[in-house]
This record gives sequence, structure tokens and C-alpha cells, in this order.
Amino acid sequence: MAAHLALEGGTKKENCIKLESVRDWKDVDWSLRCFNTVIIDDIFGGISLDNKRLREWKTVLNDIEQRATKKS
Repeated sequence: MAAHLALEGGTKKENCIKLESVRDWKDVDWSLRCFNTVIIDDIFGGISLDNKRLREWKTVLNDIEQRATKKS
């Protein structure tokens, strides 16, 4: 649903990336600067809060925020 909304909003498919794990986040080459839309699937669990996923994502939340608010 998020990908559909992003594409309907004008994001090109090649500029949208879907991540499912912290490893996905760490493996992206952010120096390419080609992504303007990042979708994190079930970041804290699918149906209820998954504390393990929360602990994993907590390690990169500051990086996510910095990249989201960076103006360059």
C-alpha cells in the first residue's frame, strides 16, 4: 500500500526502495543518492510490537532520521 501511494504521488519506481530488515538498511549504497522514498515494511512487527525488531531498528533510527531530514 505504501509503495502504491508513493508511486501515485509521483515517485518514480527506481527512486523507491523497500526495506524489510536492519541489514537491508545497512546494505544500501546511500552514496548513490538515487532514493527519495524509503519504505520500511513492518518496522516494529506485523501485527503487534515485536521487541526484537524494535531493538534491531533502534540501532539505526538516528541514521534514518538524519537521512530523512538532510537537505542535500
